[in-house]
Amino acid sequence: MTVPRKYILSLTILAVAVTSAVACVEVTVRILHPEMAGAFIVSSLDHLRHPRTRPDAEFHHVVNALAFPSPGDAFAERIMIVGDSFAMGYGVREKERLGTLLQQHLGGGIKIDVLATISYSPVIYRNLVRKALSLAPYRAVAVFVDQTDPADDLIYQEDVIEDGSSPRFDLNRMKDRARYIDAALSPMARRFSGWANVRRLAGINLLLKPPSLMEPFKPGDAYYRYIYLSFVARTGLINQFNNEPEAKESQEMLTLLSKHLDEITTLCRAYRVPLFLAANPWEFQVSPHPKETSQFPGPYPRDNRLETVLASRYGNLTGVYIVPLTQIFREQGDPSGLFLAKPKNEIHWNAKGDSLVESTLRRLLLSKLPGLGRAGRQ
Repeated sequence: MTVPRKYILSLTILAVAVTSAVACVEVTVRILHPEMAGAFIVSSLDHLRHPRTRPDAEFHHVVNALAFPSPGDAFAERIMIVGDSFAMGYGVREKERLGTLLQQHLGGGIKIDVLATISYSPVIYRNLVRKALSLAPYRAVAVFVDQTDPADDLIYQEDVIEDGSSPRFDLNRMKDRARYIDAALSPMARRFSGWANVRRLAGINLLLKPPSLMEPFKPGDAYYRYIYLSFVARTGLINQFNNEPEAKESQEMLTLLSKHLDEITTLCRAYRVPLFLAANPWEFQVSPHPKETSQFPGPYPRDNRLETVLASRYGNLTGVYIVPLTQIFREQGDPSGLFLAKPKNEIHWNAKGDSLVESTLRRLLLSKLPGLGRAGRQ
């Protein structure tokens, strides 16, 4: 029996119409909810299963080798910059980064050591400072404390070995947790993989709702608290430190933060090295119209609580200087123009921001360290 051509044509038109409608819906959902696409979900799970960092007993995690000084090198003076991705210069070309600019402006007689990478915090900074000070003399140590640091100190405390010796992290625990996370999330990743899998479609996932990242992990598991704090609670903890200083978790974060910064202060005093402390300003703390406001309600700009904490606890100590970045950022004509524009939730400084931070730190260094750089020019 021959099927009439008009029915074939009708079915073809219907198939094209349905396919076009599905495609339009899919494109719209991906624009409004890109996190619902199967590829995005798999990529996110892969990032959690196989992060770019590797566990380390001394510095918790490392990305690339840190450039510690070599004993006996020819540099007469050194300045140490310690911090996380802000101090490292995330999102900015090497030649435009804070450390590179400071090296350029202070000249070849001074060596700038940038000891920083993504997601570091004071519990790690103390080990960085301790090791570097043991290897070479320094004229100054500049520590850039980030808004994420109180939360990260709380998270990394899960891995600290408390044995009274030099601070270390439990390497075996970290490696075992990485294997545990990989085994738990691999089946979830497979549920959204495969070219014929409808769960690749953002529209389908919007209807069915992707499972929670915490689905494979149960309260009471050995690593549940660390995983929960890292995967789920971290953003809320950052928010809470800024918005609810009296909350139990905020107090716990402040206690840990202060403990580690106290140790850094003691180290610098023992080596007679001036310490410069900065609290990285985020856009919502310096701009009247920040692009990302979901975490931090207005009015804007909000106070930089972290800078207030540093100033009140360390600002009056001999040999310790607070770098007033919040005020300097606010004084610029367009504070929002000092931050990376994309994606919308990007928090890091752009090249203009790095340049402003460098000039601010450089002026403070030159005013507080008489003769800086003269040894290299003689």
